[in-house]
Amino acid sequence: MFYFFTKLINKARRDKKFGLLFVLMVLLFGVIGNSICFYVFERVVDPSITVSDSLWYSVISITTIGYGDFNATQLGSRLGTLIFVVLISLTAFTTTVGIIVDWTTDLRERERRGMTKVNLRNHLIIVNFPGESRILQIIAEYSLADNNTSEIVVISDEIEQLPFSMDNVTFIRGWPLEEETFARCNISKASQVMVLSPNYLDHRSDSFVASIAFVIQNLNPEIRVVAECLDPKHETLFGKSENLSIVHTIQMANNLLVQEASDPGVALFTHSITSNEISANLFSIPVQEGLPSGKTYGEISKKIVGSGVNVLGIIREGIVISEIGDLNHSIGDIIVYVSENRKSWSEISENVSKF
Repeated sequence: MFYFFTKLINKARRDKKFGLLFVLMVLLFGVIGNSICFYVFERVVDPSITVSDSLWYSVISITTIGYGDFNATQLGSRLGTLIFVVLISLTAFTTTVGIIVDWTTDLRERERRGMTKVNLRNHLIIVNFPGESRILQIIAEYSLADNNTSEIVVISDEIEQLPFSMDNVTFIRGWPLEEETFARCNISKASQVMVLSPNYLDHRSDSFVASIAFVIQNLNPEIRVVAECLDPKHETLFGKSENLSIVHTIQMANNLLVQEASDPGVALFTHSITSNEISANLFSIPVQEGLPSGKTYGEISKKIVGSGVNVLGIIREGIVISEIGDLNHSIGDIIVYVSENRKSWSEISENVSKF
């Protein structure tokens, strides 16, 4: 009998699902068996002992705490304690603790290697891992934007685990063209996705990024996607979508190099307004209702500059307009401005109306 019980315990240690159920049943059996023995034999000498007292004694004995408020004095209850507590329940109890510790360790290891599923909401998903320094910079800038505390999920199939550890960053290892990978990222509840180019030396990676963006938009048409495109000629690969933004990083870097060569100081200013680590920041806001009719952006700019808002230009139907002096405002336009802090539409419209 004892040999058979030992075999089952060893199997429980190997098979955790079977093991947890088995040892819990053994624990329950031990608690009930010892409680019955203690209640039957000890009640003979102490009629005040209740069923709850017997259960309390059993549980405290099995967990090895042993307060001493109850103890077995009769031969029957002592034999019950020896069999049900010492021989059966203590082994099951230590096995239960071992299984729980193993499960916790396995879960942490699976999380570290990106094999689990996240249950996050309003999180940012970063697809692909072009390098540790670049990912860390993106995370730092994103966290500084409006003091953002959102969780971040990084997807990649090219690394086994993240080379760094951050409390708000989770890793998911998987092929970024598979629905299962994004299901583990809880794509339906995410707020934004950034799709990075996996290889800046290979412009063919644009087709890979475009395919990922297509998969994401099919899985969640409402999510905002920011995709990196190395070659502007490949922009047609991405199609057209209101929730898709394309960033030509290499072209922007090249343009900035040439501009700085012609006009020293442009690079420093650009770095300042595009970095959340420096006071001045670049923001955008869509034009909504609330402005007096017939107002031009030139008039609007003059009225809100006093509140620290410097309008750089307007985006209308995908076209950037920098000459805005005589341009009438229109709902749906996007105002791009520089300010120390993001402004709400109510703040802007209020400042325009009170002058």
